[in-house]
Amino acid sequence: MHDEEPDAVGFASTRAQGGQAQSGQPRRWQARRVVVRSLAHARLQEECLRQRATRATDAIKALHERQQGTQRLAAEAETRQAAAARVANHPVAAVGRLAVRTTGQEAPQRRDGQRPAQTIRTTRVRVEAGMDHVALDQAVRRLGWRVDATNHARATRRLTPGVAASRSASLVEQGMRRLPGRALSLTPLSLRAEPRVVGWLCLRSIALRVLALRQFVAREHWKQEGTTLQGLSPGQPGRPATLPTTEMMRCAFRGITWSRVTSNGETYEHLTPLNPVHERIVAWMRIPRETFARLVPQWSKTDFHSHEP
Repeated sequence: MHDEEPDAVGFASTRAQGGQAQSGQPRRWQARRVVVRSLAHARLQEECLRQRATRATDAIKALHERQQGTQRLAAEAETRQAAAARVANHPVAAVGRLAVRTTGQEAPQRRDGQRPAQTIRTTRVRVEAGMDHVALDQAVRRLGWRVDATNHARATRRLTPGVAASRSASLVEQGMRRLPGRALSLTPLSLRAEPRVVGWLCLRSIALRVLALRQFVAREHWKQEGTTLQGLSPGQPGRPATLPTTEMMRCAFRGITWSRVTSNGETYEHLTPLNPVHERIVAWMRIPRETFARLVPQWSKTDFHSHEP
């Protein structure tokens, strides 16, 4: 029976850390640094590295192709500069190898009229590109590694949960980047009293959870349908949305207003009718369509689905 290939390899070390609590008292704890290499991520990075190396090699070989309107490189310094510029477009200089060779050739030229016989010497500069396999192997061994810190004493008994947590870290970072955005408006923060700051942060964290939950629910139902939706990309109404965010879906509802006017003892209410894009978003988020109808109780079913201004 063969053992299954592990998801990751790594090791851990423990170091004492110290800091200052909010109360001003010193605090010390044991921090565990987990050095993990995700094998799947390493293979993906290796594939990208080899693809970049292939593209860089092909770009350097193209220097010698005769094209209309381009001159052949004749100077060694000029050739090195052109090759370095093409390698810079593909970050593989550490694993690439360049060699510039200059060859000369002499050809006799016969006497022609008053022109004496002479020897014509021509030089040709070529650059050869290849891979430094030793440097490439060393670069591949460094791929896929990352260092995480935790105070969990049992975090290194199995590396699989640690790798899964590292892969989901981008989702947490995405949420943190949303806090100062326009949707949550955490900044600028004008509060000074610490209890109010804590309460404001708690309120925004709840709103962040709502944003993330709405986006998750909408994307799950969007994947089940297997269709696309246009009208969510700002400035590009015909572009289909591939990964709709909550902010994009919120922007689609701009212009939807609910009006309530009282005149001569009678109250009139009006809600801007929803277009097909709005109805699709409401269906993705699993919001009952009756929610909008309840805002204007006197609406009939026909009025709710109409698109008259």
